[in-house]
Amino acid sequence: MKNIGELTGIEKIAYIVRIIGWDKVKVAFKSFDRETIEAIEKHIPAHAIMKDLANELMADFTHLVANTVSSSDDFSLLDAWDEEKNGSPNVVSRKLDGFVKLSQKSEKEIFEFLSSESMINKVVILKSLPIELSQRVFALFDTDSKASYAIEAASATELTDEHLISINSAIEKRLANSTGKTVTSIDKLLSLTDIVDEDELNIMLEKLPVDLAKVIRDNTLTISIIAAQDIKVLSAIFDEISSDDTAQAICGMPIEFQNKVLETLTPTRKADIKYAIESVANPNDKKATSMAHRAVISVAKELLKKEEIFIVR
Repeated sequence: MKNIGELTGIEKIAYIVRIIGWDKVKVAFKSFDRETIEAIEKHIPAHAIMKDLANELMADFTHLVANTVSSSDDFSLLDAWDEEKNGSPNVVSRKLDGFVKLSQKSEKEIFEFLSSESMINKVVILKSLPIELSQRVFALFDTDSKASYAIEAASATELTDEHLISINSAIEKRLANSTGKTVTSIDKLLSLTDIVDEDELNIMLEKLPVDLAKVIRDNTLTISIIAAQDIKVLSAIFDEISSDDTAQAICGMPIEFQNKVLETLTPTRKADIKYAIESVANPNDKKATSMAHRAVISVAKELLKKEEIFIVR
């Protein structure tokens, strides 16, 4: 968004229209010709105007319109501005801060946000975003969604301020709730410990404060934890792992665990993995084993995320 010093007179008026709304300024524009009105309309921003800039614009606009608007009109832009501000002292641009906050997200984040919204809300929200951003978000829609959007947008009538404020409030509430799910320092640490070799992890935990070590141990998935799961869970996990990775992952494990994994497989797959254990896998290759274990843990975490398995610790 431009600073006030970078705006032309026409742009300043257009921004004021965005802040106040056409209904409250159209009386003041009777002295403008059609060409000027078209220029103003062209420069009305799609996004909301932040409070600091809006305050500067109003102060500047008082002087700007003095020589262009007839003083005989019974109309005060400042009165209109005060009326708008009295509804909420901290919000401007029709009180649509939710739209502003959403516009600060990436197109992928906005696309995910819109996935649970009704089509009419998608239309309203995309129309509120800067045009370049809304185009990037729209490009992520599949063909059916684009068609549905076009139909809804073509038939949608102008929304009332009450409806817009209602949608804005819903956006703010959802964004506030999602803010509470931000990644913490512990979350970031756990994402790193998941890729640490189990033996190395145990050594590291011995050097940490007891409370921190417990948090990490309780939340880190290891191959030993996976090995302790029932056959149903193991079947779901190893169905997603290649025969060579499965062979390398289990070749150094106790024979009981190897048999437990093999028990979950089809005869053909079992034969493939037995062959890989004998001819491909190397229990002494710690690097290959660690990589295979990471592959198993990664699949287990993804299945957990999808709630397709439950891990007993």
